[in-house]
Amino acid sequence: MAKPYSQAWHQTVNAVAGEEFPLILLEITHDDLVTPIRIVNDRQELTHNGTLFQGFPFLLALPEDPESGLPEATLQIDNVGRELVDWLEIADWNKPVYARIIQVMRSAPDTAEWEITTNLRNISMDSRVVTATLGFENLLGLPGVSMVYNPITAVGLF
Repeated sequence: MAKPYSQAWHQTVNAVAGEEFPLILLEITHDDLVTPIRIVNDRQELTHNGTLFQGFPFLLALPEDPESGLPEATLQIDNVGRELVDWLEIADWNKPVYARIIQVMRSAPDTAEWEITTNLRNISMDSRVVTATLGFENLLGLPGVSMVYNPITAVGLF
């Protein structure tokens, strides 16, 4: 069962001119990172459960519910800091990269209204923006067994 949103969240989202708005926290983790990249989609920093998230606006397009396939979100971060770009250039991409997305209200930053951890894939960058896809591996599309007996793999049976 899904976690219900708080009453304060509902009032803020449904207000015509609310005093605050929901914030998105993004935490990127990878084995090559000494400390995870932690940013909040705002111009001010925010502390969530004792962890500081730097204010850094980014675009996060949440996924639609597709007819077929797995839903994927799109993340775009401005390419303005060397820290992110330096890591992208030296990272071992054979290791998984994870993105944890948390939605909070500034008035209650320790209360996670919504949270999910996904794989960060298809990372690319140019001089203006770093783009990535957020989603899960298609585990349902993988074969159920590691060895299939057919005329190519088991010639003696056929």
